[in-house]
Amino acid sequence: MRRSRKQWGHYGVTALLLVPLVVACACQHEIAAENFYQRAILELRQGNLSAAQTMADNGIKQWGNKSQSPWHWKYHLLQAEIFLTRGNNAKQALALLTAEPPNLPDLRMLVCRWKVVRAKALRALRRTSEARTALGAAESLAAATNERAVIAEINIVRGNIFADLSQPSDAEAAYKVAIHQAREVGDTYLEALSLNNLGLMRFRQLRCDEALPLLTGAKAGFEKMGAKLRVAGTLTNIGLCSRYLGDFDKASAALRQAVEVQEREGVRELQGTLAEIGNLYIYENDVAKAIPYYQRAFTLATEMGDMSTASKWAGNLALAFSEVKNWDEAEKFNQQSEELKQKISDVESQVYTQLNAANIAKGRRQTILAENLYTKLIGDAPKNVLWEAHAGLAQLYRETGNKKKSYQHFDAAINIIEASRAELSADDYKITFFSRLINFYQRYVDALVDDKAFDRALEVAESSRARVLAERFDRGLELRRSPSAETYARRSRQSGTTFLAYWLAPVRSFLWVITPKTRKLFVLPPKSEIEDLARSYQEVVDRSSRDPLESVPPAARRLSDILLTPARDLVASGSNVVIVPDGALHNMNFETLPITTEKPHYWIEDATVAVAPSLAVNLGTTLPQSPKSLLIIGNPVSASAEYAPLPYAGAEVRTVAHRLAKLQQAVYEGSSAEPSVYRTSNPGKYSIVHFAAHAFANRESPLESAIILSSSGDSFKLYARDVLNTPLQADLVTISACRSAGARVYSGEGLVGFAWAFLLAGAKNVIAGLWDVNDSSTAQLMDHLYEQIDAGKSPVRALREAKLALIHSQSNFRKPYYWGPFQVYVGSDRH
Repeated sequence: MRRSRKQWGHYGVTALLLVPLVVACACQHEIAAENFYQRAILELRQGNLSAAQTMADNGIKQWGNKSQSPWHWKYHLLQAEIFLTRGNNAKQALALLTAEPPNLPDLRMLVCRWKVVRAKALRALRRTSEARTALGAAESLAAATNERAVIAEINIVRGNIFADLSQPSDAEAAYKVAIHQAREVGDTYLEALSLNNLGLMRFRQLRCDEALPLLTGAKAGFEKMGAKLRVAGTLTNIGLCSRYLGDFDKASAALRQAVEVQEREGVRELQGTLAEIGNLYIYENDVAKAIPYYQRAFTLATEMGDMSTASKWAGNLALAFSEVKNWDEAEKFNQQSEELKQKISDVESQVYTQLNAANIAKGRRQTILAENLYTKLIGDAPKNVLWEAHAGLAQLYRETGNKKKSYQHFDAAINIIEASRAELSADDYKITFFSRLINFYQRYVDALVDDKAFDRALEVAESSRARVLAERFDRGLELRRSPSAETYARRSRQSGTTFLAYWLAPVRSFLWVITPKTRKLFVLPPKSEIEDLARSYQEVVDRSSRDPLESVPPAARRLSDILLTPARDLVASGSNVVIVPDGALHNMNFETLPITTEKPHYWIEDATVAVAPSLAVNLGTTLPQSPKSLLIIGNPVSASAEYAPLPYAGAEVRTVAHRLAKLQQAVYEGSSAEPSVYRTSNPGKYSIVHFAAHAFANRESPLESAIILSSSGDSFKLYARDVLNTPLQADLVTISACRSAGARVYSGEGLVGFAWAFLLAGAKNVIAGLWDVNDSSTAQLMDHLYEQIDAGKSPVRALREAKLALIHSQSNFRKPYYWGPFQVYVGSDRH
């Protein structure tokens, strides 16, 4: 049938009209697919993985069910990223990435991201070499297309790989480039992710003071984009950093905020955050408060079927209940931990539940059962459990009156500890390894004192000194067995020095006095009483307006009676005294204690006092050589609002240089006083090294304590680890800064920080500060100090004379707040 022109014309017009309609439908289809995809990406970035997964599944059904469609590849890539973000599905992610999108012009960015995500999956599977190859291919493609956001993501992955390979400087450089690139393209998520990763890397290095601002910046970025769960994760990291820095209030606040978000969202990470709050209470020695948090973490892990983590929390609960002597609950959770370990075939860690069972039996006074369990462990346990089995048996035999067997096992435990300290310190089985270690030493010392074996008790106490310190400094020191009590007495006679060695313990404390003529043990009150008095008196000293001699506080009077009166008849006036403090006694200066005679005065008037980490001090018998050279680094340009300029630092630098003008000098001041000059100036050739600057003491990791200097790039801190790795021969290092001695007291180890770092590096004497003090008074003190050094006095005597000059003045600086923070720390023969 022929069609009329009219019919053909109508048909033709209709066809022409359909073309733009089809194009419009296609555009709308693409727009809908793109919008849906972007919403799914946002859900992924915000950490809402279930929502992102649902959208990815729906996107494939609606737009990506044909392999020739770009949406097929986009949504499969999204699914792979979701698998990776979940943290334990790298194999499933890689399976989705086996094939690759066609390398067409319109798909090059997709191909580039495909390679990036594949590199992430390979890295997660520890196939590092393949991951780097995939990342290199992605980078070449991204550079050709100038996809800057993808390049930022590439640098994040590269940083992660470097971090895996323990190459922190390379990782840091990659993260910093990623931060810059993310900011350039305005990608808040990539910027926050880069900041978070850089912060985490520094946290893992225990550079927590540097990690916190980075993590805080990451938190702000995640908050800006509404990523609540990412915010919660970052808050958890902030909490951990704050805990390591000793800021428990900030740590608690951050962790609790994280819990609030995670509880609302119902995520699996909640159990870990709850457990961290429990750990926080453990660090504060409040085990009872930790238990409810471990219980909730255990319940959540059990409900999710996470048997591995549940066994861990059950183990923590068994330990915590043992600490509070609730043996029924301890046994219940220990059995649950054992059952879970059996289900997941965790044979290796079952030895810990066996040790728990032995400890619980001992606590219940089931002597035969406990003895059998400990004996079985001794037959086949690894060293990190073996020493504890011996320690448990030693205590068991002590309680049952078998002294011979008790000492055999105490000594066996000591021998294992001495021979295997590095292996033991890596043990993370119990909540705190080092507290267990010091508890063992305290029990042994107590047993020896009961049996009047006073010299052996001293030797055991000293064998614990500097052990944790060496581990915290990661020094790899070869710690020799401690000298005998007679060796200490001989050193006292040779040097004319009196030693006062304190040992604080829960039930009773001890003081060993070793003079050139005799040695004697005194029993002191429990640790808690002494530490409460020490803190109370320090609060008095910290009030700069208070002169304790005008009205001697009761705490000061009682503290002086406990710490000094027992030795009064043995220590002649004018004696040279070396104090070996313990616990909170490291935070106070014994020289500030008032002596309440007819004419009240500070103890500094009666003795020349130095502080040592242990009795094994390297006093030497030769006269010190006259100083020949001086290195001064100080009065830096303020690199952070946190550290305001010190008004008197410049005057101090000039005064020290003037007082020692006859020495060869190298002075780095102002902008030149940057961290790198310490290393490049070859400090080992100087006999005196002086710093005039702020200092930061890291409470958890002494290697991250820092002197705050001028900025060099983004670095303005001279870390203790840098000091430790730079050999010294100096007769004196002075750190004229606030809290430069340290801030964290470890059981049996003392205050750690810059003082010990310089001693371990080789300095013979270190002058450092215990608390923040007036900048002007410090400048005066240093002037008097170096006047005496120039006159030929030893550092210990010179500092004493400088302090006495302030005490005898009519100025406000006579009060111990101004002269008390600075002490002389003398070195050990262990380095």
